[in-house]
Amino acid sequence: MLDLRDQVLAEVGVGDQADNEIREVRNIEANNLSERLQLPAARDELYQWGETLNSFLHKLDMSFEQQRRFGMNQKTRVSVVKTKFEKLHTLGIHKQKAWEYANKRTGLLENFQ
Repeated sequence: MLDLRDQVLAEVGVGDQADNEIREVRNIEANNLSERLQLPAARDELYQWGETLNSFLHKLDMSFEQQRRFGMNQKTRVSVVKTKFEKLHTLGIHKQKAWEYANKRTGLLENFQ
């Protein structure tokens, strides 16, 4: 049996709207952060809640994208240093000297030794 609050919410459809938003939020994962909640027509508390969550999802999505781009840039920089290192090594420069030179020029390799 429903209490009075639940009966009122059921009559105006708020419970269904809240359930839908909860279901939508639970379906959002790292691979679909661009998804947004469908906002109810009425500009009530559920609308504000959904709008706030959509704003949060947007910020989270942008942060993930920034991290992805950063990782790609670092891979590129490491690849460039690796290529220079290999070229120096093939030119006959001792491996340790080539490593020191590449590390001094970039500072990227000190964590990879």
